[in-house]
Amino acid sequence: APFRQFVQARFARAIKAEGAKRLYVSRSELGAVRGGILQETRLEACLAAGGYEIFHPQKHPMPVQIARYKAADQIVALDGSALHLVAMVANDRQEVAIIKRRESGATDSIVRHLQTFSGRAPVVINAILQDWVRSDRSRADRFSFGELDFEVLGQALAAGGFVPPETAWTSLTADESAAAMREIEGRLRRQKLTFRPIPRGGAVNSSVAPKLVKSNPRREARFAARRAAKSANLLKLDQPPIIRPTTVSPETAKK
Repeated sequence: APFRQFVQARFARAIKAEGAKRLYVSRSELGAVRGGILQETRLEACLAAGGYEIFHPQKHPMPVQIARYKAADQIVALDGSALHLVAMVANDRQEVAIIKRRESGATDSIVRHLQTFSGRAPVVINAILQDWVRSDRSRADRFSFGELDFEVLGQALAAGGFVPPETAWTSLTADESAAAMREIEGRLRRQKLTFRPIPRGGAVNSSVAPKLVKSNPRREARFAARRAAKSANLLKLDQPPIIRPTTVSPETAKK
């Protein structure tokens, strides 16, 4: 509790809310190697039609991300690390819907973070029909792709007040799902990675043995130091940014 109070009192105070009242936090441009859901762009189109801004946080500096999250009354997102930053600045008046993208307990930590920091539990929607598990993995994880029942997803979002009650989304056909997975595998052709479907609640039947990672104390200590440094930098966001004049070359501007 003291830490939460400290964060709420100090974190990003100088950053003002700015942005749409309805926000969808997208993963569609993170790349196939990061995992996600089949046809996320279809979900984006449905939400955009309902007045949602499609937001790609990796394209924006952290102050802009925070401003967007502060401004939104309703936030919809696939489960993922972006929601931890949402939790740092959310309040109990905001409504958050988390769409599960894999059969995993990883969502639980995000839910706890949002609920304890904002004072309001998010709506969690599980519309997974099956997980597409990568060939080098032994189970559904952050690298998997979830195949969602869009009809059920739309109904759940409508029940939570995130989209209109009359919402009627159409699920992917078998051909559309297969085409989406072929496109994903095509982007991972160089890595020679493929995917196999695991129905919801099913077990992985594969001869692929999971890789065992040996504990490396030095490596873990380096990661701990990096996390501590990152946390220290985050707390600096409660100060107004210092803007200094600079010269930007045409080459830099294009990046």
